[in-house]
Amino acid sequence: TDIGKFGVNFSGTYVHKYELQLEEGGVYTENAGIFFNGGPVIRYQHYLAFNWDQGPWAATLAQNYQLGYTDDLDPTSTQKPLQVPRRVTSYETYDLYGSWSGIKNLRLALGVRNLLDRAPPFSRQGQTFQVGYDPRYTDPRGRFFYGSVTYAFK
Repeated sequence: TDIGKFGVNFSGTYVHKYELQLEEGGVYTENAGIFFNGGPVIRYQHYLAFNWDQGPWAATLAQNYQLGYTDDLDPTSTQKPLQVPRRVTSYETYDLYGSWSGIKNLRLALGVRNLLDRAPPFSRQGQTFQVGYDPRYTDPRGRFFYGSVTYAFK
């Protein structure tokens, strides 16, 4: 268009079935969307990006999304709340990136990850030393800014 080129990128994964047999001859259990055997099996996740560029300017707004799952269950615990299944909520963050390449072979870029400063959802997992969230599912760092300067010797 007169105001630039626009594009959309989408990459997603849906796990229809994730059966696991823990021992030979044992039963198969369905684990998609469940915390199982040391980690969550995420049923659905995607990355969606909207891109724009015009001349030396470019920008991207991206969404990272992961569907929630059934949290860790501790059947050996005597505490009733740890024996009741609970849901870890879905996790969604947005990233924003912009760049300028108005000088030959040079690109300046600025970006922000987790634009809305979304905190990870609560999880009672106990397989890692982090408490209160699952580091395999989320990023606890919150919003952060970054920049880069790239020069190509051609």
